[in-house]
Amino acid sequence: MMAGPLSSPETLKTLAETEAELNDLIDKDEAYWSQRSRVQWLREGDRNTEFFHARVTGRRKKNWIKGLTTSDGHWCSKLSELHRVAVDYFEGLFTSGECGLATSILDCIHPSITEEMNATLLAPFAADEPITCGDFMIPSYNGWDIARVREVFTPNDAEQILNYPVANRCSDLLVWGNHSSGTYSTRSGYN
Repeated sequence: MMAGPLSSPETLKTLAETEAELNDLIDKDEAYWSQRSRVQWLREGDRNTEFFHARVTGRRKKNWIKGLTTSDGHWCSKLSELHRVAVDYFEGLFTSGECGLATSILDCIHPSITEEMNATLLAPFAADEPITCGDFMIPSYNGWDIARVREVFTPNDAEQILNYPVANRCSDLLVWGNHSSGTYSTRSGYN
């Protein structure tokens, strides 16, 4: 190595920093063109940014709208006309109009909620006392009161509840405490 100003520690440090900055800029440039070109198969270390630039500009040319056909069949290619045709198309697409077919389609759908179920769902909820699991069990039998569970819950929920085995090792109690306002909250559960 030569002795002199080019081999001084400061010069070597500056040279190394500049080289690192240049490599960082090259990596950023490569990432930019890689993202713009949507090329997924970039191999690490490939510095072929000219290729990516060509892909981006090629896609830009391919994605250009040269013209549109209006609803009455006329071809337009002026930018102001293209704008109007696009706006008209999407306004028509997303604007609701007379839909006489909807009622005939709805008539074909059979309701899954019976009138009795609907009345139960619409009834006002009034619980003076909290409902516990014990309310749905037969103490002497130590099992579910199947008729009551099926009466209160939907058929699907009732079947899921009835599939849970009943344990006889603990008594039923209300664990989650009330807040001073009478509501339940996560915070009241920890107090």
